[in-house]
Amino acid sequence: MIYQYDGSFEGLMSLFYYLIRKKIIPQNINNEDNSLLNSAFISTDFENSKKLILYLKKNYPTVLEKIFYAFLSEIKGFEKSSFEFLILTLSKKMDPSNLFSYTYVKDINVYYKKVTNDAHRYLGLIRFKELKDGTFFSSIKPIYNVIPLLTPHFINRFKNEKFILHDIKRRYIVMYDKKVEFMQVKNLNLSDEYHQNEIKFQNLWKTYHKYTAIEERYNLKLQNKFIPNRFWKYLIENRG
Repeated sequence: MIYQYDGSFEGLMSLFYYLIRKKIIPQNINNEDNSLLNSAFISTDFENSKKLILYLKKNYPTVLEKIFYAFLSEIKGFEKSSFEFLILTLSKKMDPSNLFSYTYVKDINVYYKKVTNDAHRYLGLIRFKELKDGTFFSSIKPIYNVIPLLTPHFINRFKNEKFILHDIKRRYIVMYDKKVEFMQVKNLNLSDEYHQNEIKFQNLWKTYHKYTAIEERYNLKLQNKFIPNRFWKYLIENRG
């Protein structure tokens, strides 16, 4: 049977708890509409989700981290691989990340590496712009859902400031103003809300970048090796 959840991490962990307690090995797990197939939707039980998360955090913290990163990867099939990885953890009573003879262990490690690399790149490439009310704002379009991993870094960096991170692809924002809030948004264009000093700074930065670049050393292939093309449209220095 195919088991479904609501698409949240809590929903996934709640489903894992349910399957473990019922000793069920699912044919597949996803959050798609499989109403025409042999499927069952398991509603999120936040208490059960919390129990499993706290258990893993105490006994197998690296396993919990890798399952969370797999969730953030959103790669098709991550749910089933994560469940099998969890079952192997409980049966071996250890983090099985080095047991590469299991295909799903390899998958989990691949998910972890992909998400980690994407998050690491964005840490160095995000450009914040100041809005009229003093809030710092940035839009990005990551391959993976890395904003939850980036948020703690920027909270530490902007301890006494307000900021908004916008995921264009997933249409949500994280807002920080002494506390963190996630919110779904359809369309978000705040270009008219930029602080006048921000506009001046952007123009100065683009001018600096233009006149310090050495045309003879311009190497698009090398540039894209260090900063892939998908990042460039979000960098101030590359805007017309």
